[in-house]
Amino acid sequence: YMGRYVTVASVSHAPQGQANGRLEHAGRLVWRAKQFGADIVAFPETYVHTGLGEAKDLAEVLPGPSTERMAQVAKEHSLYIVWPVYERAGDTIYNSGVLIDRRGEIAGVYHKMHPTVGEIEAGVMPGEETPTFETDFGRIGIAICFDLNFRDVMTGLAENGAEIIFFCSAYRGGMQVRYWAFELGVYMVSAILS
Repeated sequence: YMGRYVTVASVSHAPQGQANGRLEHAGRLVWRAKQFGADIVAFPETYVHTGLGEAKDLAEVLPGPSTERMAQVAKEHSLYIVWPVYERAGDTIYNSGVLIDRRGEIAGVYHKMHPTVGEIEAGVMPGEETPTFETDFGRIGIAICFDLNFRDVMTGLAENGAEIIFFCSAYRGGMQVRYWAFELGVYMVSAILS
């Protein structure tokens, strides 16, 4: 990969149980990924907050309960984690992708630019930018679910230097994921609820 090696792990399954149980399970999955040499682990869209009805009630101010726990896990295993959550920023709720670095620090946050109609009706606001984030193995971007269908997000991430785009989603994305990888010349990594 661009003269550097990186081992990527993707969590793709539907979590079961309450949020606390899902959070602890996520920690075990990161441990397992580290046993295979992972440098970065990506989780599906709003992994710990599954269910749109929870957006207003469980949205967390960053750093919050789930990001703090995953920051501990990232630091313990010295790897990056792409952790999607509902985020509360003042009176605004975002569907966010949080990048946690090897030191357990929040290295960046992406706000989903194209929430679904259901999300908007539940109070989730769209983001306005396509930031990318520098890691020790290259520059990455994050796209969330419905974003996959919009050129402004995908080309924005590529134009901002993303070498890998992490697609954290509640649906598979199918051929569209491969299309963007081919058209933009980037690696695409899917982490989906399945």
